[in-house]
Amino acid sequence: MNYCTSCGQRLVVLLNRYVPIGRMITGDATVAYFARDREGLVNNDCIIRQLSIQNPDVRELAELELKGLQQLSRQNPQICEILNYHMDGEYLYLIQSFVEGQNLEKYLESHGIFSEQDVVNFLNSLLPVLQSIHNNNIVHRDLKLDHIIRRSNGEFVLNNFGVNRQSTGNIFEFDSGTPGYTPFELKEQSISNPASDLFGLGAACFHLLTGKHPQIAFADFGDDWTNQWQKYLVRDISGDLSKVIDKLLQKNYRDRYQSAQDVLKALRSVNLQSIDRERTQDRSQNIEATGRVRKMPPKVSINKLMNTDDFQSNQPNQSSSTNSRNLRNRVVEKSFMKSPQKRMVVATGVLLFGSLVTAMILLPAIKRQFTSVDRFSGEEAKSTREIENSILDSNSNPTNLNTSINPQNNNPSMVNNPETIEGLTEAIKRNPNDANSYFQRGNNRANSNDKIGAIADYTKSIALNPKESEVYSQRGNAHSAIGNKKVAIEDYTQVIRLEPNRVDAYFHRAIDRSNIGDKKGAMEDYNQVIKLEPDRADAYFDRGNTRAALGDKKGAIEDLTKSIQYKPNRAATYTNRGKARTAIGDKKGAAEDYLQASRLSNK
Repeated sequence: MNYCTSCGQRLVVLLNRYVPIGRMITGDATVAYFARDREGLVNNDCIIRQLSIQNPDVRELAELELKGLQQLSRQNPQICEILNYHMDGEYLYLIQSFVEGQNLEKYLESHGIFSEQDVVNFLNSLLPVLQSIHNNNIVHRDLKLDHIIRRSNGEFVLNNFGVNRQSTGNIFEFDSGTPGYTPFELKEQSISNPASDLFGLGAACFHLLTGKHPQIAFADFGDDWTNQWQKYLVRDISGDLSKVIDKLLQKNYRDRYQSAQDVLKALRSVNLQSIDRERTQDRSQNIEATGRVRKMPPKVSINKLMNTDDFQSNQPNQSSSTNSRNLRNRVVEKSFMKSPQKRMVVATGVLLFGSLVTAMILLPAIKRQFTSVDRFSGEEAKSTREIENSILDSNSNPTNLNTSINPQNNNPSMVNNPETIEGLTEAIKRNPNDANSYFQRGNNRANSNDKIGAIADYTKSIALNPKESEVYSQRGNAHSAIGNKKVAIEDYTQVIRLEPNRVDAYFHRAIDRSNIGDKKGAMEDYNQVIKLEPDRADAYFDRGNTRAALGDKKGAIEDLTKSIQYKPNRAATYTNRGKARTAIGDKKGAAEDYLQASRLSNK
């Protein structure tokens, strides 16, 4: 007999398979347990959520919605996967996969408030997922930071859907929700729709930008907090983003955006270059006025509801010593430049330095680097394609199409260096038709996790010189990283047109084709990768998994065996081969694979 390690209550094994270990969180209508799946010999951690649903009509509606949500979660890794569910009397038991990472509320507490750029990236990542679930007549109904998990790779995952809060008019039963996060129509009229989730998303943006839980603003201003939210900002944000959040937080749901796609379109007006300029200007003003960067407010202490998902280490805070040093240098420069002779010396030095930098940019410095593609799927975020088009439309006709690009010029010392981005921006101002400068700035922005800004730069570079395959490749990586899989596939296809034997383009296209459900197309690409590189272990691994998904278990076993030949210490390969062997009845072989996987996982 099992007992909860937290509260001592007796725990019952669910469906003779899922073994509760201990209670994680208790709400008005929900109890969640950390659990183990008896049939999952490796990676068997899961979560059991117990929901109390007394009205039989609501139970029926919840079960119907769960079927659709389960299917969606299997297709989209940005939705916490629903492994199983079970109705027992008045209780609904929801079994979900355990996602390693931090919920955003804890991440905010440990890492501090988000920048404006981070919030834009957050919106562009989650909005396609919301559009996907809304297209399937599903509403989350409980969107807030502690229901969004941030993986270690920066990917956001939706969790804890309010499955007992139905979207078909009156929902019969509804708890009080979370003050500040709960939209007015859900709290006052017990109805929900896609605009209800968008309100929660707006409240999440407020939370990320201010570090304050919306219930604090609600306690101060009541329902009118949505008109007062900017009073809590610790630093100014652009007017464009402010307008987007204002509309997300409208009290009447009819006055909000009516779809996630509408929000994505509105984000086109958020000028990311303007954001960078305003941030730089704000930083300079603070330095010159005080001699130091304005300090961030102390991190807000937030009630911890869940203690088992904290896998993220803290990142060191940036010191302001560099800014202070820059201020002192500017004071010295101002005094030095009073002398005409010294101004001539400085001008000569600047000219020589500029020539040196130009030479460095034009020299092939290091081996081509390939950015890895995050393997997650999502609805195509069309806004970034529209951003590309608007960039091309807004710029004058390029006159110099002979500007050469050296994709191999990726000096590691330049990566993540804001001065490099600013320097390239100045270079672009001097020569707006320099395709290489746009490409290099795009690389730096991509490595700084500014994927949208990187896409804008790559697009401009392509407009100036459309025959450089590496620019399409990097833009494809950036699109894929924010969930634009279909757009990424277009870029990888263009790379292949320009370089028919480009292995990484086939491999990345295969991954994204698989993620959008095009398994046959993925198989074609994996075949080409293996033809070009017959000893590539990860290609055999992915092709084996694709074969298994298509029902070819024997072919999957052959590929996974080949993958083991070239990379024998990967536990997941043994696990997947064990599953394929189980499917064809080879229990002995499967047991050997599971045992080896367990040994490797414990090393």
